[in-house]
Amino acid sequence: MAPPSTAARSKPSGPVPSGALRRGLLHYALLRIGSAADALLDAIDWQPTAAEAPSTEADAFRQLREGLGPQADWVWPSPDSPTWFRPPHAEYATQLQRFRELWDDRESEILELHFGRMLEPAEIGYVMGLDAASIASVIERARQQAEATFGRTPPSRSSDMAGAILEAYAPGLGTRESLPSTPAEPLAVGAMVDQRYQVESYIGGGAHADVYRARDRYVHNHIVALKVARERVSSEAEQEHALREIRCLASVFHPSIAQLKDHGWLDGRLWMVMPLYEGETLAERLERGPLGREEATQIFVALAEGLSAIHAAGVRHQDVKPENVMLAELGRTGGGERPVLPVLIDFGVAVSGDERFLAGTPDYAAPEIAARAGGAEAPAPSDRSDVFSLALCLRDALSPECRAMTELSNESLETLLRRRATQPSELPPEKQLRDLDERFQRWLALDPEQRPTASAFADELDVLLEPERRRVRRRRRLRWGANAALISALIVASVAWNLHQRAETHRARAQVERERASQASRRAELAEGELEEESRLRQQLERRVQDLANSGYSREELLQQLAEAQGTIADLELDVRRQTIESNRLRRSNDQLEEAYRRLREDSAMRARPAARAAAPSAPAEAEPSAPEAPPAQVAAGTEATE
Repeated sequence: MAPPSTAARSKPSGPVPSGALRRGLLHYALLRIGSAADALLDAIDWQPTAAEAPSTEADAFRQLREGLGPQADWVWPSPDSPTWFRPPHAEYATQLQRFRELWDDRESEILELHFGRMLEPAEIGYVMGLDAASIASVIERARQQAEATFGRTPPSRSSDMAGAILEAYAPGLGTRESLPSTPAEPLAVGAMVDQRYQVESYIGGGAHADVYRARDRYVHNHIVALKVARERVSSEAEQEHALREIRCLASVFHPSIAQLKDHGWLDGRLWMVMPLYEGETLAERLERGPLGREEATQIFVALAEGLSAIHAAGVRHQDVKPENVMLAELGRTGGGERPVLPVLIDFGVAVSGDERFLAGTPDYAAPEIAARAGGAEAPAPSDRSDVFSLALCLRDALSPECRAMTELSNESLETLLRRRATQPSELPPEKQLRDLDERFQRWLALDPEQRPTASAFADELDVLLEPERRRVRRRRRLRWGANAALISALIVASVAWNLHQRAETHRARAQVERERASQASRRAELAEGELEEESRLRQQLERRVQDLANSGYSREELLQQLAEAQGTIADLELDVRRQTIESNRLRRSNDQLEEAYRRLREDSAMRARPAARAAAPSAPAEAEPSAPEAPPAQVAAGTEATE
């Protein structure tokens, strides 16, 4: 339709939208009136935001809608109109058109305002004069229908449903006159590039290029990643712009920076060859859950060192985000694990240090870049802008809540840029990450001068491991305390055991001494009895001899007396044998006591050794105890044997 007449309109008297909001309004108008959209935005008499408006964005779209005229006169672009966003793949373009045809004009406008202009149901209701509940219902049905149309993994630049719906209602780049030429079709399997690289399969694509798995025919069994730009370039200025990524990659060598192997031109499109990494992106890894501190340290120290290398070469990446970090799996180790090498990829919007070209992902843009994108004054982008983006990736990698806030944020681009430029970034709310608050405040500072350089950031990431080091020190102290308590207990037990053994030894020795004294007493009694009996017998014999001498007995009487004397002698000999037997028994008893005493000493020494070793495990082994002196019982036995 023709744009409304602007002859009678006065110059704008209200706040003229600028920055991201103006671009959103321009896209909204481009789909309806084409190249006249710029003139219409300049002609509208923009009024200050109404008090009842839910947001500045909603009020601006309402004023634009009123400026466009009655809704009944609006005409959506035809399927073949270049005003629509046209993806490089014909199949995806057909899917987008099929999705658009499912909705009437009112529903299409709701989807455009929500997915394309980032307005919420309440804001859309204010713009269109509808209730928020019916708008939310249309949005939910669109999400369900998108999966049926595009599949579970749509080929959109963001690879998600919301991105596909956004592209369904995205305009081409500018007006009809400024739209670029139609992109070339993707390369077919088997296609040759530079007579060297043979395409094996399509890997994926971004906003400006497609990436293929290709075989290098000059190197045996060598597989590479072949990146081919979607747009053809013809002028020298366009070629210089396309070669930006080549210059950035060629100027840096670091394991965590994707290396350039080869490049050239194919039908006016730039192509380049890089290593083909096996693995997953950091964004895909975070879908399984947050990183632990040790894993985050390994990944982000390498990335920070890679950034330091490109900064030293005078290059800014400008688009650091989880999707642009490849966790490349290297060969398996002896233990079966596959080490991971973090690699920073996609230098498509990288610039040299003196360039002021702005690009990247708003979700991870530094405050100064967000401010300039919104049209505000701010410090020039610098190397520390990349540090901010990397620190924000680290925050989201550690904190599930922060990552959810980033992914599920429904705020408009204008609101996001304004908040990023003026408000400090949220800190991780998890209790276990509170010790990092001070660090994140500096790493994510609004003032770039307060942030560290990439090299200093890599060094400071060691703080992530401090809690584990504290736990190790605490466990070591507890272990030493437990060992000290155990050693003390062993020493006390050893001392108590030694005292107990000494007491037992003293008791046994006292028992032996008592037995020895008892035996000596009995031997003395026996000896005294023998002497008394011998004296009595001698006296008796002498009396008998005297009696015989004085008696005058006959031969028969003497023989009788002799027989009586021999009987007495036999009785005496029998008593002597009995005493000898008793003496031998006492000797054997003494030998048994001595043997028991010896065994008791040996047992006491053997039990004391383990206790001593446990009490002092690191001390040198003590000398073996010397053999005990011969107990007094042996002396007594020797004396008795002499007797």
